[in-house]
Amino acid sequence: MAQHNTLKIGSGYIRGNNSDWWGEAKTPSRLGEETMEVMLAKWVNGQLQSWAEGAWAYSMVKMEARKLAQAVIPSDVQAAYVHLQQTLPSQGKWCVLLPLLQNENGACEGQAWTAGNEKSGKKPELLTWLYDADFGLRPK
Repeated sequence: MAQHNTLKIGSGYIRGNNSDWWGEAKTPSRLGEETMEVMLAKWVNGQLQSWAEGAWAYSMVKMEARKLAQAVIPSDVQAAYVHLQQTLPSQGKWCVLLPLLQNENGACEGQAWTAGNEKSGKKPELLTWLYDADFGLRPK
């Protein structure tokens, strides 16, 4: 697999070679497991917005793809979620948008499903995620 994903330096980069790499491609590596970009969002006065002001990169954390695969979005706020998702790079195709709401302890929390694994028989699991400036993103 790794040999299939390498560029042939001698021939240079020619579009169409080497499985035609492109800007949003995920290129597997045997050096580590697959990761996922998680875009953090927060509710402010009933509006969902990126965690930090400015570019989405300031609101992003990276984690193992198996740990956080799909956010849980209540149906009454689905429209706000989809609207914000459209502002993400590639409209959120290559990442997970995780909305967080501040709890009584001052930390922010949201829910998401793990990826599960059909091969090993592991089913997706619903987890509550906490985020704060001291400890970052972690399961509750």
